[in-house]
Amino acid sequence: MLKPLELSDRKENREKLPELVPQWEAEIRSPEFSEHDTEELTELLVYAILQRFQKLTLKEVEKMMQLTPLDQTVAGKELIQMGVERGVKKGELIGKIQMAQRFLKRRLTPKKKLLLKSTDKLKATLERLESTLSV
Repeated sequence: MLKPLELSDRKENREKLPELVPQWEAEIRSPEFSEHDTEELTELLVYAILQRFQKLTLKEVEKMMQLTPLDQTVAGKELIQMGVERGVKKGELIGKIQMAQRFLKRRLTPKKKLLLKSTDKLKATLERLESTLSV
């Protein structure tokens, strides 16, 4: 499962992956491992591949392996939920920033521009606007 970490992220190694990954996966799926262990080891293998070969997409790795789509796994659902929560938080901050800009009769910063900012930068922007409003 850690064999991907032995390879460097070079073009020739990436080109070998379609033949190596199924071999590694077959070793994991051998009868010596329980179903639970096989699932855990497969997740570790995917993680090791994605860490070593950072230019690969999850779709490319899924194509090389017989993987359950990420959004159907517990970890995938957790990642999606984290993304949703971050998106909601960011959306709330953007709404508050634009409302404060309206109250202050300032030009509204476009939503697209605000979406590019980190949550911390959005919080700082909101704090500056609120201090002007004396909230």
